Amino acid sequence: MAQPMAELADLLTRLGTWTTLYIDGPDGSPAPERDARRTSIRDRMLRAGTPEPDVEVALELLTDDGPPAPSSQTILVRDGTVRSSWTSSTPGRGSGRRS
Repeated sequence: MAQPMAELADLLTRLGTWTTLYIDGPDGSPAPERDARRTSIRDRMLRAGTPEPDVEVALELLTDDGPPAPSSQTILVRDGTVRSSWTSSTPGRGSGRRS
């Protein structure tokens, strides 16, 4: 879903713990590689101390459809409920891309 900036800004002003998942979009990998990626994401989230309900609901939203890489998917979760989820078809600005 597209997330209007005002709505997103309102969400992020709320106090409390948030789970934020920002990942690369689909890359056309075969099913076994996609499954391994999901397992890796889940394991890293749990090691980071992410609450189990947040992990499970975030993983349900990971998409293998949508714009191909270089794209991204962002998911915001709080208390086991998805508060926002969107995809972007523009390249991200991670540590390797600065302007």
